[in-house]
Amino acid sequence: YSTMPSQTVVPPHPPAPPAGVHAPAGTSGDPAEVLIQEARRRQRRRQRRLAAAMLLVSGATAAYLASTHGGRPAASHDRPAAAHRPAPVAGLLAGTWHVHTFVITIPRDGHGALVWPTHVRCGTAGAPAAPCDRWTPGTEVVDGRSYTTEQITDGGRANLVLTSVTGSRARGVITGSTQPSVVPDGKVTLSVDTHRDVLSASPSVSATGPSPFHFGTGLFCGPAAAALPVAQQQAEQINCGA
Repeated sequence: YSTMPSQTVVPPHPPAPPAGVHAPAGTSGDPAEVLIQEARRRQRRRQRRLAAAMLLVSGATAAYLASTHGGRPAASHDRPAAAHRPAPVAGLLAGTWHVHTFVITIPRDGHGALVWPTHVRCGTAGAPAAPCDRWTPGTEVVDGRSYTTEQITDGGRANLVLTSVTGSRARGVITGSTQPSVVPDGKVTLSVDTHRDVLSASPSVSATGPSPFHFGTGLFCGPAAAALPVAQQQAEQINCGA
């Protein structure tokens, strides 16, 4: 048999690191290890540059918001402009005012209502279809005993919209009255006496029939005035009634 000559296998020489890349101090100098550490250093440098860029962008955005919106971010959706002129804030006139069974309610947004009884019960003989007061039967339990009651829904109604408010005085418009002879549509002037807690209302159009604007002194009571004893109401020259 023939004998093959023995061969010595020489491992391939590791690739040299790229030009300009040197083994850091404290390393073995192995080219592969050098390349790994260099890649990690470059990654850390990129991360630092990215963080710095983000800080710059954030600072520039904050400065822009402060200069254009007083430090507050802009609303994502601007409220559309109203199609009509909105009523002013009611201010001192906001609340519920009444004289006897006539009630004026003015919410803070200035869109109010007037409600009063017609003293005509719906469904009675000769009663008009409208306006009339609707009586709804019901039951109320007091001390364990049931009583038949009537819930009355007043048929006199009108809308009130304030058009201007200056302190304790305001101007408005009454519309949609169901009983114009009592509460006519048209302009109205209102004012509040905060000391006595009363509201005065003076329509520009005079009513042709019995009107709550003509009751007593023509003043409508707030809750504080209504809570006064009758004798004190008379001393204050007011008459809140029921």
